[in-house]
Amino acid sequence: MSNKNQAALQQTEGRAGKPTEGRAGKPTEGRAGKPTERWEGNIERVRRWILRINSLAIFRSDNGSAVVEFTVLAIPLLIPIVMYLGVIHDNSTITNDLHNLARQSARAFITSPSEGNEEARLQSVLNVFVEKIFRPNGIAEIPTLSVLCSATPCLTPNAKVEVTASLAHYERHFTGFLRLIPSPASDFSATNTQVVDAWR
Repeated sequence: MSNKNQAALQQTEGRAGKPTEGRAGKPTEGRAGKPTERWEGNIERVRRWILRINSLAIFRSDNGSAVVEFTVLAIPLLIPIVMYLGVIHDNSTITNDLHNLARQSARAFITSPSEGNEEARLQSVLNVFVEKIFRPNGIAEIPTLSVLCSATPCLTPNAKVEVTASLAHYERHFTGFLRLIPSPASDFSATNTQVVDAWR
């Protein structure tokens, strides 16, 4: 056998007897065996994205949205209620003060020592109420007094004297941003009746 035939035969035996190492014999390290740096970067970005979503979810929780919705809806409803309660309180205070003024004025009228002093006594009572009660409560308007007698002269024994205290065209002034809301003028009055002493 020639040298060429022997070399060819040995080469053929080498290929058939001992398989060459390739992809089937020893797997090469690639994408399936060990993650590359590219995949590690993608995983890190996904993790940051999940953390960001969780942080936003805290601010978008149901509790926070409920508080905001309650505040937005409650404030417009509370303003009329507060104004209404304030008006009711002012009306009650003014009416009570006028009742006291009418009662004290009627008492001052029937206890006058003589005819002709009634008007001066009524004016003194009115001045005291204006300085001590109405102005400190923010009422700039001055009430008026009217007297109605059941007999002539008014200080006749057992005669009835009716005094009416009135506050006409009272304008309520709100404070703060409520001052922009117009308030209609109101009229108030109170009446008290006293009887002249039979033994004067």
